[in-house]
Amino acid sequence: MKVLHLIGSPHLGGAEIVSINLVESLRERGIDARLLAFADGRPLEVARQRNLPVTLAELASKPHESRGRRWHRLGLALSAAVAEFRPDLVHSHVPLTNLICHRSLSPRGVPWVCTIHSSWRNFGYGPATVGRPWLRPYLMARHAAGDAWITRSAARIAANSHYVAKALQQIGVPAARMDVVHNGMNPPAEAGSRDEIRQSWQVEADAIVIGALGHLAPVKGFDILIRGFALLADRFPRLRLRIAGGDVMGDRRQRDELEALIVKTQVGGRAVLTHATDPDREFLPGLDIFVVSSRSEGFSLALLQAMQHGLPAVITSAGGCREVARPEIESLMYVSPDFVSLAGALERLLLSDLLAADLAEHARQRAEHEFSMAACAQRYVEFYDKSLSPARR
Repeated sequence: MKVLHLIGSPHLGGAEIVSINLVESLRERGIDARLLAFADGRPLEVARQRNLPVTLAELASKPHESRGRRWHRLGLALSAAVAEFRPDLVHSHVPLTNLICHRSLSPRGVPWVCTIHSSWRNFGYGPATVGRPWLRPYLMARHAAGDAWITRSAARIAANSHYVAKALQQIGVPAARMDVVHNGMNPPAEAGSRDEIRQSWQVEADAIVIGALGHLAPVKGFDILIRGFALLADRFPRLRLRIAGGDVMGDRRQRDELEALIVKTQVGGRAVLTHATDPDREFLPGLDIFVVSSRSEGFSLALLQAMQHGLPAVITSAGGCREVARPEIESLMYVSPDFVSLAGALERLLLSDLLAADLAEHARQRAEHEFSMAACAQRYVEFYDKSLSPARR
């Protein structure tokens, strides 16, 4: 089998990490999987570091180019890659690549499949909504309509959680055309030293550090986490908070708002907002508790990484995290977006070392046995087989 995966962004987000890991794992299974990148950037760099076959589409920058013209050029690049590689399937992962497949691939030609990595609700809390909450209904409606329209020509659709699958069904995507394929990750090849990480943070050895990871957009709910932390700060003087994340497309507005909130809630010095970092070597080993505070979350790779490191977690009720770390078994769940509920879940962990240790151990075991990259790749092989017509099998 030959599968061409599409990367549409210069930034290394969850969809890009999944697609790169999947190509690597599929190739280990003897499947000829390759990558086509529509933009130069970090995903292309990572793929090349792993010696994966990846092609950068020849797309010269054109100032003042219309959106339609750009889509046309991306379609030509995809058609050229398909003609050269002759894949059995094309696999797209983000709205842009879904759109290009829908526009450019003939229904009677090479079939394409897509993975939907997040609900259309996520787009109602993007960077564009900072200070402009009235945009949320419009952005949700636009992306919902886009998902429903574009995916109709896909041979099959993979949702990375039941939460995402249900959201697609709500906008008219038939359940019969979908499969739920949970993400997976390999365990870290190298983990950082807890002591060295904490020394670099200038954090006391006996401090209790709560951490969160993700790009800085309102959907991640880091403001909820800061407010919840502020409720506990006076009662737990050893408590610290670290949030690591990059700005989305260079947009600093959310970072500025979060930094202002830290000052407003009087937790400056104890709550720190940093830039993106290597989770396995520079962040997760230094934590005591991990939090996913998102307003909507399809499948959190950061949560899965935290589970691999044996961290107890508090997760959001809004999304697929409960399918990864089950509430009261591998995690505690708060009711999003209630920061009082989040503070209450954190307090339970802070008051019971036994509970924290039990959740952490169950989380480590579940990550290892249920969400390995090998298990994810096998699920995708089965998904691909379903997607191919009998004549192509």
